[in-house]
Amino acid sequence: MICLGWIEMLSKTYDACSSLVGVELDGGLTLLPLSHSTANAQIELAVDMDGTLVRELTSAVEKNGRNEVTVIPVTEDSAARGNGNFPHPLCDKLCYVAGDYSEYTGEKKEEYFEAYLNLLSRWTNSEYGNSWLRAVYRYVEKGTMIEDLASMGLLKLDEAGKLSDKENKMGQIAQTDAFVRFAVVEDGRKTDLWKRQEMYEAYTNYYLSRTTEKELCYVSGKYETCTEKHPSKIRNTADKAKLISGNDDAGFTYKGRFSDKKEAVSVGYAASQKAHNALRWLLKKQGYLEDGNAVVLWKLPDGKNENAEALAELKVPDIFGDSLQAFSIQLDEEDVNDEKKPEVEPKEEIHTGERYAMRLKQAMQGYARDVKPDDKIAMIVLDAATTGRLSINYYHEFAGNEFIDRVIEWHEHCTWQRWVRPKNAKKPILVKTAPSPKEIVLAAFGTQRGNGFLDCDPELKKSTIQRILPCIVGLSSKIPKDIVRAALSRASNPQAYSSFVWENQVLAVACAMLHYNQYKAEKERDESMESEKQQEKERAELFGRLLAIMDAIERKATYSSEQENANKRLTNAKKLWNAYTRRPMTTFERLNQKMKQAYEGRLTGGTASFMEDEITNLVNRLNEINGFTNKPLREEYLLGYCAQREKMKWNNEENNERKENEEGGNE
Repeated sequence: MICLGWIEMLSKTYDACSSLVGVELDGGLTLLPLSHSTANAQIELAVDMDGTLVRELTSAVEKNGRNEVTVIPVTEDSAARGNGNFPHPLCDKLCYVAGDYSEYTGEKKEEYFEAYLNLLSRWTNSEYGNSWLRAVYRYVEKGTMIEDLASMGLLKLDEAGKLSDKENKMGQIAQTDAFVRFAVVEDGRKTDLWKRQEMYEAYTNYYLSRTTEKELCYVSGKYETCTEKHPSKIRNTADKAKLISGNDDAGFTYKGRFSDKKEAVSVGYAASQKAHNALRWLLKKQGYLEDGNAVVLWKLPDGKNENAEALAELKVPDIFGDSLQAFSIQLDEEDVNDEKKPEVEPKEEIHTGERYAMRLKQAMQGYARDVKPDDKIAMIVLDAATTGRLSINYYHEFAGNEFIDRVIEWHEHCTWQRWVRPKNAKKPILVKTAPSPKEIVLAAFGTQRGNGFLDCDPELKKSTIQRILPCIVGLSSKIPKDIVRAALSRASNPQAYSSFVWENQVLAVACAMLHYNQYKAEKERDESMESEKQQEKERAELFGRLLAIMDAIERKATYSSEQENANKRLTNAKKLWNAYTRRPMTTFERLNQKMKQAYEGRLTGGTASFMEDEITNLVNRLNEINGFTNKPLREEYLLGYCAQREKMKWNNEENNERKENEEGGNE
């Protein structure tokens, strides 16, 4: 069964944002009108109302990634053209719009120009034509375009007087393939035809008026003009992959189920245009595009909004960011550090954690308040099966409050404290935040490269992110075990990373995932197994705390050493990490003996006493639950390790504060 719910949802989104159709937003983003597409232009040709070339306003288009993108009218055939004579109705390549192309290239393209001129003539002479179109037609029918452009130096001729495709490259495009767009000068004013709403409406009305045959549209359930040729260029202007295609009637596309592709699906032309244009627009505006992955979430506007309000209505939390990015938490001026370059390993905590926690809570409450229970939110995940086929890997619609509740649950419970660097910040800050899907992938499968960053195979990254998304939006109960297990395995191997990367990008992310899965398991827990599982969990956490103490003793003892990098070297606890998880009792006793012999004497009296008391209490508790054995540790030991580190940090700060107070009193 073919699901067309995504077309219906996108068509409704297009209608609800009708006030934005053809409006260029920041970054050159435009929701395309029906029967329109985009192309990168290399030449901008201006004519006056008499059809005379205006040389001073005719120029090469600046290649800057924005100005060259041109909205153009298209037909069904031209929008889907590969090889063949299928001209666009107005703006097109030289081989279509230049009547002297064959003369200057030697290629037999006369029929291309004739087809283009015939198409332009029919539109110009229809009730939807206008004076601008007539001006362009008067110039084009002269058939002197290449001669004119060559005389201006925009096109270069070789010694034989021919237009060479090996000279005068326009960016990466050969001059023989240059794309031309038109402007008209009237009363001294230049009108860019590719930006005019009147031109969009004129062509859309003209094109829709041409077809009279009606068929059943599977999307609307009405008899209307249908199409078998659907748009491409969904992810970018060079994207040839299509979501709907049935042109392989000589192969095995139908697999014996249908005698004709119309029996499989019939989609209205307007519905297809609206859905594809809306999807293309949403992906560029608020989608995620990386490694071939194309994902977008949006809320269906209520259709009563003006431009700015309609844009705001579409937004939902960014599930591809961490908590700060997802809810657009911004820094105040007082939070921005003045240093020119951030430290690789921060040594001083910037006390913004509480402010961020408050802002994050307010942002979550704001989203929950603004989204109504009957609002509709949709998520679509696309992937290119081949260069010509785009598949929908995942599509789901949510009730508004259901979606927001699930996302907030993720950002409240899949969290761990770590150093991050928000937008506009010059230095990392210490906050409790949920990791982004990309950070989860890198924690589970990433390898630290020579540049200090984690990286992994693009295909593995893409497939894993697609598995994580259902967890964030609540469609999967827990994070898949293999992903969590892989992250925990890497967190148990600190030797493979620098200290900062291991603590913040591996250990913290692994703990966040483990914390989330434990939270979900608690909600679904089996009472009969609770006591046994709780005891195993406690045993692992106790051993994790002991490991943190062993690590801390050596770090504190060597911190004051005269060796320049003593505090950055790998401790014995980290060197024996894997052995500790497999044989915790024996490895602890070995570490403890070494600490007493080599490092305990270097600690101050208060610190040494605190460490000794902590070790005694933890070992006693392990003996009480019969857990001081060599049985391999469960994954919760990492939570105990982090909890003990946090406890020792605060204990150290309290001791320093007490010491400062005592010294102040003595004075």
